Amino acid sequence: SEDFRYYVAWARESEPDLIIKPAFSQSATIITKLTLNKTKKGYVLFREPIESFSSLRLGKGKKFSATDYKLNIPSDTLVYLDADKDYSLTVNGHGFKYNAKTKRVNFSGGKYTDLIKDCDKIPVRIIIDARSVEYFFNGEATASYIFGGEKFLSANRKIKGVTYNLKSIWE
Repeated sequence: SEDFRYYVAWARESEPDLIIKPAFSQSATIITKLTLNKTKKGYVLFREPIESFSSLRLGKGKKFSATDYKLNIPSDTLVYLDADKDYSLTVNGHGFKYNAKTKRVNFSGGKYTDLIKDCDKIPVRIIIDARSVEYFFNGEATASYIFGGEKFLSANRKIKGVTYNLKSIWE
């Protein structure tokens, strides 16, 4: 038997300055897989996109190396962060800061997670849709933000990655 559960969350607009939220400003997150993992800190729940999500990728990915990069909508982007360097990465102001000394990921909005897995490179998957951006840190840490408009990735240092355009699930 497989030990996991599927999970979809209901998310609301991520713009805290809006007192009255616009109509249709909420959305479901992508379908993810939850697994309970035994770690050196005890049991921890990990969340990752379901495996079949990758089947939405169109063609080969486009490699990039930049501090600022325009992401296509929808897209699936993978970057690797050097675990021994501090990073700040956002998409339209929604994102995270990674502290290499503490291995802590501080997300916009105040949520934080201490990474457990030891690795030289930290894989970060960034999934973009018309109304959302979702971050996945090797299953250990995740954050979802709901907002509209074009999506621009910005980082405090040059990052390398590959981005895939995605086909619409409605096609």
